[in-house]
Amino acid sequence: MIQWEQTMEIKILRRQGKSLRRIAHEVGMAVNTVRKYS
Repeated sequence: MIQWEQTMEIKILRRQGKSLRRIAHEVGMAVNTVRKYS
């Protein structure tokens, strides 16, 4: 389980139009994890 702040960061980056791969690289998580919380 990831922290609430990380979930919010992922959601904000997604709203900015960034790709799942780009977000995963920026936050240091797997693409599937980012997909789950975006």
